[in-house]
Amino acid sequence: MTRETSTLSPALLRRLPVYFRTLIRIYGGGKQRVSSEELAYEMKLAPSQVRADIKALGCVGQRSYGYSVPSLYKTIGDILQLSDKYSAVIVGNAPIAETVKRSPVFSVRGIKPVGFLKEDFSSAALEKLCEEKRPDIVIIASDGESAGKILAAVENLSAPVGEIWNFSDTDLYSEKTKIKNIHLSDIIMLLCYEIGK
Repeated sequence: MTRETSTLSPALLRRLPVYFRTLIRIYGGGKQRVSSEELAYEMKLAPSQVRADIKALGCVGQRSYGYSVPSLYKTIGDILQLSDKYSAVIVGNAPIAETVKRSPVFSVRGIKPVGFLKEDFSSAALEKLCEEKRPDIVIIASDGESAGKILAAVENLSAPVGEIWNFSDTDLYSEKTKIKNIHLSDIIMLLCYEIGK
């Protein structure tokens, strides 16, 4: 049984994907149980931090046994909602479009690409694709100028999508659709800041 996500600290939420990746490696190696010391070593954390994190997730280990790897894996996957239940249509020509289209990272982590259009699409083609596939997300992977055109087309769909993930180099805003502006350059700058600290 897991606790409500809202009760988890921001620091723990940021560590959850790292726990998940680590558990994939351990589980893939055939291990069914893991100690806090083993997880701490793999993640470069203190064992006491690992125990506190796992306790915050509502999981309990056993002395001399450790934690069930399948149980931890499922708990963290459920919190991160990685059940491959979100579908996405990708629109654009930028390198990120091809990466998203071909990489298993999205599908393995809960996003299933169900359609792809190049940025020279027609509004009718987008309407038809979204009507057939009913995507939860439209991913814009284009330059700023084309991104605005894509947004306008998405806003005019007869059946609205859940949200837009914008990977273009320009922030987009909409009164009709929820948009997440995702800048890889911002992440890189924050990583550079972390290195320099």
